[in-house]
Amino acid sequence: MVIISYGVAFMIKAAYGLSSIDAASLGLKHLLAEVIETITIGEATIIVNILLVLISEAIKPSLSRLLAIPVSIVFGKALDGALWTINWFEFNDITGPIFFCLGGLMTPFGSAFVVTADFPPLAGDTVVASLLYRFKGNASKAKTTAEILFFSMAVLFCALADIFTEFKFTDGLNMYSFFLFGIASLFFPKFLSKVQGGYEYVQLLY
Repeated sequence: MVIISYGVAFMIKAAYGLSSIDAASLGLKHLLAEVIETITIGEATIIVNILLVLISEAIKPSLSRLLAIPVSIVFGKALDGALWTINWFEFNDITGPIFFCLGGLMTPFGSAFVVTADFPPLAGDTVVASLLYRFKGNASKAKTTAEILFFSMAVLFCALADIFTEFKFTDGLNMYSFFLFGIASLFFPKFLSKVQGGYEYVQLLY
């Protein structure tokens, strides 16, 4: 969980774009800030993750996956904590790309560690697990469909934030986000097939 929270924090501070769920959280944070000025990115992340758990329950109900809700709350608080601890660090044209790439690697690896450690699933993984059931065990199709869902949610929240606030769409989603999307939906599962036995990290959720 610490690895994931710092990975996301590095990408947020680097400001080179975010992965889909994190971009959705950032967009929602700016939208809600119009009403709740003190809302943090961690709190917005909690809301987005709970929404994902509810989506997974709508696809395939499973009470055990509701454990992702307290996990989401812990992760949101950990993210705010990670951002606080690196607030002193200067992110510039040199350090920004380095930490962006580092964060982009830490996030999926952290997720894989959470799953393989038999820890309660992350919110995004509950969606994958539900789709895995719907697609009758086709992990590749389940993972790709989930990433499309996450990306669509990010586009929605970032677009609304761009329209109604001073937030810029490219602060959350840009060409680097497409790079991260490719890693999450295509490269990373195939990479795990070499070191972890294919899509086991997804199938363990099921």
